[in-house]
Amino acid sequence: KEIVDVLGKDGKLTESKLTEMRFLKACQTESLRLSSIIIATARKTQVDMVLDGYQIPAGTNVMRHATFANIDEKFFSKANKFLPERWIRGSQEYGVKNSYANLPFGHGPRACLGQRFARMELYVLTCKMIQKFKISYEGPPIGIDQRGIGSPDKELKLKMIRR
Repeated sequence: KEIVDVLGKDGKLTESKLTEMRFLKACQTESLRLSSIIIATARKTQVDMVLDGYQIPAGTNVMRHATFANIDEKFFSKANKFLPERWIRGSQEYGVKNSYANLPFGHGPRACLGQRFARMELYVLTCKMIQKFKISYEGPPIGIDQRGIGSPDKELKLKMIRR
């Protein structure tokens, strides 16, 4: 609804119009939280450290498992539920308990170099698809196949009706 309201059927996506689409951005963030493309990130510690109460010596391989963090009630209330509003300031559902719990593109100097471009591509693709089509899915629930990068675990057949 937001995309059609802001852009209309044939409107151009501009930076100012994208700024208005808070729900689009929240939906993308929530989708990436629930359907991680990469299941984990790994690092080798450079120094001795204490991590969540555990003594970790330098040179230890440490893994952050995104799939588990993203559905942990410790970080997200109603963690298994799709709630884009959790990412919108002022919303009743707003509030993420740990800003590092959802890192679909990594963080810091080793974060994905293309994340801004990837997000923009997703915004543009989503806007163009929703502008032109009403899209629905009526099949069984889709899971995630985590071999390699996350992808649907079965064929995904969408119904697309031209607007």
